[in-house]
Amino acid sequence: MVEYGIDFPIFSKIVVKGQGQHPLYAYLTKQPGMEGEIGWNGVKFLVNRQGKVVDRFDSWTKPDSAEVIKVLEKLL
Repeated sequence: MVEYGIDFPIFSKIVVKGQGQHPLYAYLTKQPGMEGEIGWNGVKFLVNRQGKVVDRFDSWTKPDSAEVIKVLEKLL
């Protein structure tokens, strides 16, 4: 997309909560310790190499926050 300076495919919008929820978000929001409806855009889930959801961050948590980096470093 020219507007963002990227050349990889962008996914279309999906429903992340409520009726018609995409299966990915149905799965993510039912994992132990990650349960609950998404409250706002930008909720982040971290998934390890084995496909296990290991953490969830609210939309106000910046991707480069110390909290997120700490978990990422543990996963590496």
